[in-house]
This record gives sequence, structure tokens and C-alpha cells, in this order.
Amino acid sequence: MCLREAHLQYSKGPITARARQNSVCYSHSEFNVHGLLRIDGRPFFYYYFCMSNLTKLALEQSLKRFLLKKPLDRITIKDLTDDVGISRMSFYYHFKDIYDLVEWSCIYDATNALKGNKTYDTWQEGLTSIFEAVLQNKPFILNVYHTTTQDSIERFLFATVHDLILGVVREKAQGTNISEEQIQFIADFYKYSFVGIMLDWIGKGMNEDYNEIVYNMANTLHGSIANSISNFTNEAK
Repeated sequence: MCLREAHLQYSKGPITARARQNSVCYSHSEFNVHGLLRIDGRPFFYYYFCMSNLTKLALEQSLKRFLLKKPLDRITIKDLTDDVGISRMSFYYHFKDIYDLVEWSCIYDATNALKGNKTYDTWQEGLTSIFEAVLQNKPFILNVYHTTTQDSIERFLFATVHDLILGVVREKAQGTNISEEQIQFIADFYKYSFVGIMLDWIGKGMNEDYNEIVYNMANTLHGSIANSISNFTNEAK
């Protein structure tokens, strides 16, 4: 979804950032702005964010548009900066290179998709949301996956899934004498399993029904985290 108009307000008064014909023009460079974000002219949400994030989001949308037309290794920083209407220096202020932008974009989208579903009762919804976020960005993800930057996809999945599983493990470990190191180990163990399955799904073109995958993963996981915690707890006695 393209950003059409963002009405922003900061301490000195209102400013407007418009995206027309795939470019964004900023009327002010102040950070820490607060206001009403409108997409296609409709109020979307109230948001605290800085102009830095607005620039990153514009670069992300530009990258995704270019990936519909050509492979990642043929997209240049100049393509993106000309499209968004910023300088190369501004790009490097936010990202080391295009691959850094790719990784930020993946993590940003997945984090938004997770929506705080990191508890024992909601982790399945959180995992489903991660699958949905990946599928919604299918051209982008597959293009990146089939380049030498596949590790960007792996890093974002590892980070997001670890965050999801860690929340569950911490919740189930409350009131036990399990150590932080053991909590992290359990989260890492399931993280590698989950991400391996997700990468296999991506590698096969995302054609398999992810709801069935999540269902099978949930059945496999059911009770196993509690058992792992119990085993470590008994060992410490």
C-alpha cells in the first residue's frame, strides 16, 4: 500500500509529506513528529514517529516496487534515492547498503504482523501472522531468497521467531528455578526448528497452506516447552 499523504504535527506546527508518482517530498526535516497518518485520504492511525522512520518506509516501498520489475542485484541506490527524492547521503544515514534496507524491511513488517502475540495462548496467532506477512510480500521475499542475500531472510526470521518463542518460554517458566541461560537455550532450540520449516515453505514457493503448517507445528509443540522447563527444573533440584 503506497503512502499518499501524511499530515504530521510537531512543536512548531503542521507539516505535510506527500507521495506522488512514487516520490516523497518533505517540507521539514524535524524529528519527533506526531500526527494523523492518512492512506489514500482516509485516517489510518495516530502515531508517534520521527521523520527518519518516514524516510525508511518510503525507501522500503520504493524497493518493493522495483523488485516487481527487476531482481535485487540490479537495483541501485540511485534507483531508490531518485524514486523517493532524497540524496545518497540521506540513504546512507539510514542504511549501510540495499541489503541492510532489505533486512530492516523484513523485520519491520514481521514485527508489525506479530502484534504482541507472544504468550502461550496467542503464540499460534503470532506465528500465523508471520506467515501471512511473508506471503503478502511474496514477490519481495522470493526475490531476496533467490539471491546471495538469503541470509537476510534467515536473520529476520530467526529474530522474529525467537522473540515469539521467548515470550512463551518466559511465561511458562514463571515460578520455576530455571536459569536465564536455559530459557534462552529452549527458545533457540524451537527457533531453529520453526525457521527451518518456514524456510522450506519459502523455498518451495509458498504454495502449501500455511494454516496447516501452523496447525502441525502447534500439535508438535503442545506440552513440549513445559516438559523442557520441567526437565531443567528437576535437574536443578
